Amino acid sequence: MVRTSTRIFTEDKDDPSYDQETYNAFVLLALSNERGGNRDEVKNDIRAIPEVLTVSPVERIDGGVQKQLEDYYLSTVKLRIRLPSRADRDILTRHIINDINKMRGIAVRRYTSEVGREIREIEKVQKAYKRGHSRKKRRLIGKGGQPNTSPYVKRPSMKRAKSAPAGFGGLEELKIKIGSPAGKLITSFEMQTHLNSEIWDGDQLRPEIRKRLQEIAEEFIEKLDLPNADIKDIILTGSLANYNWSEYSDLDVHIVVDFKDVADDEGLVKKYFDAVRGNWNRIHNIKVKGYEVELYVQDDDEAHTSTGVYSILKDKWELQPSREELVINKANILDKAQNIMRDIDKTKRHVDRRDYGSAIDLGQRTKEKIKRMRRCGLEKGGVYSTENLAFKVLRRGGYMGKLIDSLNVAYDTQKSLAEQE
Repeated sequence: MVRTSTRIFTEDKDDPSYDQETYNAFVLLALSNERGGNRDEVKNDIRAIPEVLTVSPVERIDGGVQKQLEDYYLSTVKLRIRLPSRADRDILTRHIINDINKMRGIAVRRYTSEVGREIREIEKVQKAYKRGHSRKKRRLIGKGGQPNTSPYVKRPSMKRAKSAPAGFGGLEELKIKIGSPAGKLITSFEMQTHLNSEIWDGDQLRPEIRKRLQEIAEEFIEKLDLPNADIKDIILTGSLANYNWSEYSDLDVHIVVDFKDVADDEGLVKKYFDAVRGNWNRIHNIKVKGYEVELYVQDDDEAHTSTGVYSILKDKWELQPSREELVINKANILDKAQNIMRDIDKTKRHVDRRDYGSAIDLGQRTKEKIKRMRRCGLEKGGVYSTENLAFKVLRRGGYMGKLIDSLNVAYDTQKSLAEQE
């Protein structure tokens, strides 16, 4: 028996206002192989959740999924749910989904809900269309310029095409996806009404923040022992220098240097700085007001795509952001991110199975795909492009770290095995 979460409402069945309105929720479940083989037990567990009246599978012919995969079983089920008066349908559905996710060996992949009354009306209309469809189709075909005879090789079907089941496809499919963990990350891109008040005093960088970021940047360059690498500027950019900040934001501090002062081969200089700062970011976990500090070394003639750039050295805006309503295609962002997530998960599975060659091959291709995707997005659409926001979903969701870790384990282990031969 599953232990259910606390409800946000109470209901007295003796109350004359007590209501028995119901609605349907369609849920795509991923069941462990153990539980996938005992789906009656799964249905009983879900039925034990308060407000859930019935649980029934949605077969493939009706638009559902019933499929055995390598590691789990996918199953679409329809829940009939009682909606007490004064209860919010969406909130109640989320509570029930949370309860299901707590069950052993069960994960909710997608879900959506429809008011039961609306579904009954849809079913009624569909049946009415079906009853009169064949007769109407024969009459209409017969009125055309060609009679319903030869030269037709095959007579057209008089049956009505099956429509999509309620709750799947179109806008409802988007609602399902946005309810996923990756979809929740997308909402973090929404515009705030003001700059982050912990970092900014109005539109001026707070003095203690400015001083600390400058210290970190200068100490980083000093430890590199590059006497000709003079700092041209230190800038704050990214979402915390804009209105789209969130709990996932970092303090993106760019140290501006003329690469030619370091060496003639600017490409080699860039690779060197990228390697050093990447290592610094991995080793250090410096936080200012709870936000991690991410360092980046930038050539002084490098084009910058951000819409908010604040000079820490000059204590002024180089490019002040404006608050505009951000219109993003959430479905496209999620599709791009989830496609890459699947490849990263597959790379990790290769590592778990000790197929290190396949892990390295797929992991490297995925890494290059991400780089091309982000570069193309920044060049064509800037920081709010679908491709760049999909990259942020991967990074904020921990998938970039997962990919790098998988590649490192695969490479190190493969080389270690080769040395033992």
